[in-house]
Amino acid sequence: AKKSGVKRVIYASSIHAISGYFQDIQVRPTDPVNPGDLYGVSKCFGEALGCYMGEQEGLSTIAIRIGSYQPYSVLKDESRSATLMNSWLSQPDAVHLFERCIDAPLTVKFAIVHGLSRNTFNRMDINSTCELLGYDPQDNFFEAQESFKPLNITNRLPTFSLHDRQQKSGLRDKSPE
Repeated sequence: AKKSGVKRVIYASSIHAISGYFQDIQVRPTDPVNPGDLYGVSKCFGEALGCYMGEQEGLSTIAIRIGSYQPYSVLKDESRSATLMNSWLSQPDAVHLFERCIDAPLTVKFAIVHGLSRNTFNRMDINSTCELLGYDPQDNFFEAQESFKPLNITNRLPTFSLHDRQQKSGLRDKSPE
């Protein structure tokens, strides 16, 4: 890519790069990799290669840890959709995220960003992704999945924040602005 004059590589990493963490931990892009399977190990290698290319070779690289990229139709199947509630990435949000990666300043040498929609519960923190790229996801699993809509969960629970690192449940209150 570098020899061909490519200015940026966008690497499709995966949530599998951090799937070894306990489910009650919300992972930040700066947390160490912790793959839970060999597929995750391969994604960690790709992230490391991207870091090398960005830092040592000057080829801007953004690694997107893609969550559960599934169409809205999958949400209708409750047996399949339950596993998506903390990792769903809608198709429109994925397009927006990739566009933001393409348009990011070339001063970004290397970054790991998290590819999730704005779900009420998110396995991976997206705050730094939103800040770095101007990513503004619109979809939320609990608003898109029919059986959860009547519960109005989005407006009744606190959202994730990593400002209080002592809370280990993964569910953290919003920090005051």
